[in-house]
Amino acid sequence: MKVQSLARLSQTAVYPRLDIRHAFAITLHALWRNHGSKLRLGLAISGGVDSMALASLCREAIDSSSRSAWTDKYSATPPGFTAFIVNHKLRSDSAHEAQKVSSELSRLGIESRILDLDWKAYGDPQRVNNMESIARKLRYRALGHACHEQRIDTLLLGHHRDDQAETVMMRMLAGYRGSGLRGIKFEAAIPECAGLYGVDHSGDAELGETRTQAPNPVEEGGVRIARPLLAFDKEQLVSICQQNGVRWFEDRTNTDVTVTMRNTIRSLLSSDALPRALNKSRLLALAENKASERDALEETATNMFDAMDIKLDISAGEATFTLSAEPISMMGRIEQAALLRKIINLVTPAREVPLMSLDRAIEYAFGFDLETSPHAVQVAGVDIQRVPNRSAAVYRTVTLCRRLPTSKEKETLQLTLCPPVHLGNEEQPASWTQWQLWDGRYWLRVHPAASPSAATQGCTVRVRFLDKADIADLRKSLVSGDGNRFDNALHLVKGNKRFTCPALVVTRSSDNTEKVVALPFLGWSADGWSQNDWDEHPDHWTWDVRYKHVDLPKSQDTG
Repeated sequence: MKVQSLARLSQTAVYPRLDIRHAFAITLHALWRNHGSKLRLGLAISGGVDSMALASLCREAIDSSSRSAWTDKYSATPPGFTAFIVNHKLRSDSAHEAQKVSSELSRLGIESRILDLDWKAYGDPQRVNNMESIARKLRYRALGHACHEQRIDTLLLGHHRDDQAETVMMRMLAGYRGSGLRGIKFEAAIPECAGLYGVDHSGDAELGETRTQAPNPVEEGGVRIARPLLAFDKEQLVSICQQNGVRWFEDRTNTDVTVTMRNTIRSLLSSDALPRALNKSRLLALAENKASERDALEETATNMFDAMDIKLDISAGEATFTLSAEPISMMGRIEQAALLRKIINLVTPAREVPLMSLDRAIEYAFGFDLETSPHAVQVAGVDIQRVPNRSAAVYRTVTLCRRLPTSKEKETLQLTLCPPVHLGNEEQPASWTQWQLWDGRYWLRVHPAASPSAATQGCTVRVRFLDKADIADLRKSLVSGDGNRFDNALHLVKGNKRFTCPALVVTRSSDNTEKVVALPFLGWSADGWSQNDWDEHPDHWTWDVRYKHVDLPKSQDTG
């Protein structure tokens, strides 16, 4: 089932004659199948009436349905549930309340874990100015990490129709327009988890096309959130808890209009103080209309994206496409922007590419006026450049790659993969370092040699951009055979594009000298280093690298 059709399950009109239990069971079953019939789903449980109703409905949907409804070729059993209860540590009784929530979930037959937030990096949360936004970040990162530990890739949240109306109102007050008023999505990647491996669009690698002998994987996986209660009102959820005898635990600060903007808006929406144009039903209709518009836009852009001849070379971090004037000219401006964004996302280091930032890039990439166009256009950290082809003006070939790093980026985008290594530490045997995301494009990790040599004593391993000086130094220091291997690898990426590639460097603490030891996406390693074969060469330092998650066009889909 496509995401768009699955999202339709969040709209009340889908269930005009079904009670909430039956409607929820349909939504949960479709969600479970859409995610590959996973054995376990996660539940984010605050203890409030909405999340406790979510837990009760999940349990009821499994218990009341026939076993055959929850079996298919991927799974022989219905899904289990693990509930995650976040203790924000913002109130003196929060730990005790978390235990009470856990006990109630146990009574429902749902296992649970309590996640205590760690505020050390921010100090006393009561004294932090932006406490609400920090608490949100800590909460989602704790939830994402816990899901990854439990091998759960789908986390269900308890947001409902009242939350949707509140969100639309908050966005209106914040100045959002257009698609920004679509409200809460039925399904999305878990927020606030950038750079967390196994959570942030990562964890399951698939092979991408590359010109190295050992293909480098493209990341897939991660944790997604879904909101199966978006079709239901809070009143319905209260009724479910009451009918099922489920206890809930309200945070008294949720009704204090002086604490957060959302609390103020919640109070206004429940009163008659607002004009009819801003009542709950009008806000929900607006959100649904904007969501439908954006879904249609994304579907059009995706269909064109899949039909195009797009090549992604992850060794060079470069995308190339060829198009003709006719199909592009038939698309609207906003549709062209959505299409170009999908192509840019293949190579950009940026996490977000706003459609409104693409006006000039659209004219350059999709326009066919060869006389007035510039040499190249930059947007979202990407160089967009036409390939000269004046003999066939009805066709256009365009390349996109990460623009050359600025001096500031060269200084700031230096990531430590392995801290200084010291010999003779038998209590801490060598192991893989954690995966880290560099430049928003590459996941990397290293494994020290089983017995580090004196040459690596006190050395730090970092990743940074390859530099011209690195090439000159390596050509001087490498012997003929190694030098040939290095040159062959280097020629896989032509010209200045090679200076957007990652280089692994070792820095000696004794004299602060640097040495390039690997060019990961070009498949080259210096003596004593190798790619992802530590078991076979425990005397070597080993590196592993993967490209960021991207939506590959069907012309290159390895799925």
